[in-house]
Amino acid sequence: MNTRKTYRELAELWGISLSAAKQRVRRYDWFRQTANDGSVTVVVPVDSPHSPLHHPSRNQEKSEENELLKQALETIDRLQERSDQRIKELTNTLVEERAKSSALSVRLEKAEAALEGYIRSQSQSGVRSRSKPTLSGLIKRLLQP
Repeated sequence: MNTRKTYRELAELWGISLSAAKQRVRRYDWFRQTANDGSVTVVVPVDSPHSPLHHPSRNQEKSEENELLKQALETIDRLQERSDQRIKELTNTLVEERAKSSALSVRLEKAEAALEGYIRSQSQSGVRSRSKPTLSGLIKRLLQP
């Protein structure tokens, strides 16, 4: 038994391009008939092992595979968006922390300079205290308004 299909129908059944379908029909040497309007139909032998009608489950398998691939790509896209967002958040946090670190470094340098000045002034004035001042005590005094 035979059936008639256009090249386009065969291409869709096989899941290939139109030109590839034409090449297959030539390779299998299937009969082609050109109508008066220029359209071509191919006589497809149903019992042929090459017939797209002989293996209809292949098309369904390809369709299922395509659907799984689409879902996988959508998942990858969502993960990429989340990763990009997380990278952006972490970059912003890093910039903020660097700014804080820089500000603290400046304050520390000022405190060290003030402490050195205080120690110099104490040693130059000849004032002897009963106990050595502690670093934390000196810093507290320097930071008082």
